[in-house]
Amino acid sequence: MSAPGKQERKPAVRRGRKLALYAVPVGVAAVIAVAMWMYFAGVGDSGKTQIVKLHMGKDTVTYGYGGLVTDSDAETLARSLKSTGYFTNAGLDVRYSKTAEQKIVSFTLQDGFWDNREAVLKFEELGRRLGLFATGFPLRVRLLDSTGRTRKELGIGRARIGTKDEVFYLGSATEADARALGEAFKSGQYFIDQGFSVLLSKEEATTISFIVNSNAWTKQEMFDGFEKLTRDAAASVGGLPVTMRLLSPEIETEKEMVIK
Repeated sequence: MSAPGKQERKPAVRRGRKLALYAVPVGVAAVIAVAMWMYFAGVGDSGKTQIVKLHMGKDTVTYGYGGLVTDSDAETLARSLKSTGYFTNAGLDVRYSKTAEQKIVSFTLQDGFWDNREAVLKFEELGRRLGLFATGFPLRVRLLDSTGRTRKELGIGRARIGTKDEVFYLGSATEADARALGEAFKSGQYFIDQGFSVLLSKEEATTISFIVNSNAWTKQEMFDGFEKLTRDAAASVGGLPVTMRLLSPEIETEKEMVIK
């Protein structure tokens, strides 16, 4: 099956302004938050406990020399956070930790928003954007409370299928899941090395999301084709039921159905 898809190359989405409403500005969290973050993120394992703050206006990226984050890494992350619209000079702080095994970007949220489905999905998408344009993959996004305690952790990875197509795997989905789904899409003639992107999430339910060109979701024959493609590929990710979503290039859900 061949269908409209779009490979993203530019980080600017300007959707972070809404996302920033969930965050806690610098100065609201207690001082103990930094020390707790050092413990939970593994910063300071080398014995060096220096914490550095990179300022972009009133917003900051906090990182420590106990990990592998360089000044250049922090600057790249800060620029990406600004280009996505998350940094708006509102006094937000984002924490960045990196070891040889993993990269972690942490956001401090207002109480309870780590359990808000809409907020979690938006931070998951922000993490995917940061992985593409700043940190690389795999990436872990941590949602913290005002004391620095991790309330939710989101795993985000990318599997290349061929040279251009890709499956992003989120939540508890694994790279093996993503590659199995990618091979099923190759068999279904959807992945034909045209630069199509698909998101695979495994949380309460398995969700397969297709990033499609504008208005593709308005065409019933196109929607039916995606439904058949998803149904045929479901066995590769554990079987039905599967929630199928069609996403706009801005990653907004335009159409959704549960396939049983």
